[in-house]
Amino acid sequence: VRDLILHRESKDIDVVVDSIAQYDTQIIIDTLYYGHEIEYHNGIELGVTLARRYSERNIVMAHCGSVEFLKCMMATRYLPNVYYDYSFIQTFFQNTSLRLDMVDFLRRTANRIMFGSDFPSFQIDNALSNMKSLANEAGLSDEQIGNVMGLNAERIYGQIDKHCCMRITVAIACYNLEDRITDCLKSVINQDFLDIEILIIDDHSTDNSV
Repeated sequence: VRDLILHRESKDIDVVVDSIAQYDTQIIIDTLYYGHEIEYHNGIELGVTLARRYSERNIVMAHCGSVEFLKCMMATRYLPNVYYDYSFIQTFFQNTSLRLDMVDFLRRTANRIMFGSDFPSFQIDNALSNMKSLANEAGLSDEQIGNVMGLNAERIYGQIDKHCCMRITVAIACYNLEDRITDCLKSVINQDFLDIEILIIDDHSTDNSV
């Protein structure tokens, strides 16, 4: 197992934290706030808990909390093993006040922020253009821009061109998700990774989730 991606589909954070103890890997957490089921949006809390528990591992906050960007930044910036992926947000929120926060955080934390596009939701060329615009507005040096655009990710994941040889493990915490688990699994299966392992961690669901 090379990387572990967590979808925040349960309020039971302890179940997730305990279940991944057997994996010696970097951890990517989906922190995107999307949809009306706000009770399942606990990715930031999960990230903080994991970063404290597994201080020797890298924790990547995918999408940086999106609309909870400032909360994500303030809760994790002093945890040195937490990294940030700007995928989706630098394009989706480019014309909102969140852009100011993204620029400020880039200025302060360029050594732990990574470019991402969230393709195919957003075209890579547009995402690149938006990210470079943010970096220029933040006044980053060429070295800092190089780190954000690739070197930070390479330090965490290793050689990016070996991506096709990685096994990706996706852990999904599940409790009474009968109406959502199918869409969640389809989303994972439709990724373009060649070798995916899916772990569903069920916390004694009382519906037909399992």
